[in-house]
Amino acid sequence: MFFLSLFPFLPLLAPKLLMVLEVFRHGAREPVYDYWNARSFREFGELTSVGMHQHYVLGQEIRSRYIDTLGFLSPVHAPEELYVRSTDLNRTLASAISQLYGLYPLNIGPYLPLGIEESRIVPPFKHLSKAKSSTRLWNRTFGLPMGFQPIAVLSVQEKDDELLRPYMPSVCPVNIMLERRQKSARKYQEWKEEFQESFRQLEVMVNSSDMTNLTITIDTASRVYDVFEADRYFNQELPENMTAELWKNLSFISDMHLY
Repeated sequence: MFFLSLFPFLPLLAPKLLMVLEVFRHGAREPVYDYWNARSFREFGELTSVGMHQHYVLGQEIRSRYIDTLGFLSPVHAPEELYVRSTDLNRTLASAISQLYGLYPLNIGPYLPLGIEESRIVPPFKHLSKAKSSTRLWNRTFGLPMGFQPIAVLSVQEKDDELLRPYMPSVCPVNIMLERRQKSARKYQEWKEEFQESFRQLEVMVNSSDMTNLTITIDTASRVYDVFEADRYFNQELPENMTAELWKNLSFISDMHLY
C-alpha cells in the first residue's frame, strides 16, 4: 500500500536534467617527444585526422542523445545553451572544434537574410573580385558554404588556466614540491627496481634506431610509450620485439607517471 500510495507522486519526484558537464582530453595526436620514429610524423603534438574523427563521432553521439532523444539542446545552435572552454593548445582547440562539428553538422547553420544585396555580404574593401565571384558559387541561403555553423571555443593562457590546468607550476607552485616528494617515496623507488628488465628491453629498442645511448628511467619510459601510443593510433608500426608483457608494464608506468 505504501508504494501504491506514492505512485501518483512519482512523476513529481522524477529527476530533471538541468545541466550537462562534459570533460574530455584531446583526440589522438602526434608525438610530443623525440623518441623512436617520432620524426616520421609531420608536426609534434598536433591533432591527427584520427583524433579529429574521434571527436567528430563523439559529437554525433552527444547530438543523438541530448538533441534527438532527450530534446535537451536546440536542434540548431543556441549560444546561450552552450559554453565551450579549452586549454590554450592547438590539439585541444582542434578537438573541441571537431566535436562541435559532430554536434552541429552541416546544413543547419544560420541563413542569410532574404533579398540582401550582394554588396552587403562581402567586406567593404576594394579589389575583392575573387571573393565576390566565389560567393556566387555558394548556396546563398546560408551564411557559410554548406550551412557550416561556427561555434566559439574560449581559452586562456596556460599560465592563467586555473580551471583546466591547475597543476601547472605557474598556477600551483606547491605542485613542484609534491612531485619531488612523490618521486622520493619508497613505492616510487620500488617501481624503479621492479621494472628494470622492462627498462633494459626498451633501451635496446630505442637505441637501435637513431637514438643512441639513451638511459631509460620511469620518466623516459613514459615518454617513449607516448610515442608508441601515437604510432598505434595512426596505424604506424611498433617495434618488432614488443611483447604483451612489456606493453602492459609500459602502460602502467605511463599511467602512474602521469597521474
